[in-house]
Amino acid sequence: MKVTRKSNWRVELEIEKPYSVSIAEIQRKDSAYIDKLWQTETDEVAAQVRRHVDGCEHVLVKWDFHEECAFCGSEWETEVDSDAPVCCKAALAEFTDALDTESKP
Repeated sequence: MKVTRKSNWRVELEIEKPYSVSIAEIQRKDSAYIDKLWQTETDEVAAQVRRHVDGCEHVLVKWDFHEECAFCGSEWETEVDSDAPVCCKAALAEFTDALDTESKP
């Protein structure tokens, strides 16, 4: 008989936003700046956990990836048939230009 058991017990923390900055700063579309803010903040929280929580073996900073348009900041979506972006004219123009460049000998 198969038995399902719980394993890999852990505590995960989610930070709403870096507390040292305002929402307006986060809404800037400069991804390198935003990544730096999040990295600094999560590293600081991890250091605090290591310092203050007894018996904590590992503290890992992890993140998820998502794709967004470099022009308008929308979630990256494409047409099923052509892979053409659907979010804005600038992204579509870049896609079309790349296709034109590829098709030229």
